[in-house]
Amino acid sequence: MKLQGLKSVLIGYHNLIYHTLFVTLAWKKIYKKYPNSREFVCILLHDIGYIFQDDVQAKDDRHPELGAKICGKMFGDKYYQLCIGHSRDYASKIGIKITKLCYADKYCSLLIPIRLQYILTKFDTGVDVYRARKVYSEWWNKYGYSL
Repeated sequence: MKLQGLKSVLIGYHNLIYHTLFVTLAWKKIYKKYPNSREFVCILLHDIGYIFQDDVQAKDDRHPELGAKICGKMFGDKYYQLCIGHSRDYASKIGIKITKLCYADKYCSLLIPIRLQYILTKFDTGVDVYRARKVYSEWWNKYGYSL
């Protein structure tokens, strides 16, 4: 579907308001403090690269690059790295470790009320919400986190 990424950022799962809110709440839950202002900008922009992708689940997904470049220009390499490493697949592809933002980004999926998550993904990827939550729950249980 054309413009699926733009739709995801505007009204879907990667919506700038809801996704930012829940990633911020996940950050607080994991790290016991809210992100600083620069980290918050990284949270806001980390998925902005989806706007240029026709398919959010593309095999050649490079969505972390745009947010990382913007944050790197504004705040330096530390914040570039924070953004670029938020995607497990992309970090693995370029040979870097995942970052604190990755953990918050994935954990937020467990904090979003299931009905809201279902609605957001219907506007977006059509992801099976229940299966996705199960996968993220299992991933998080490895790290000792649960709801």
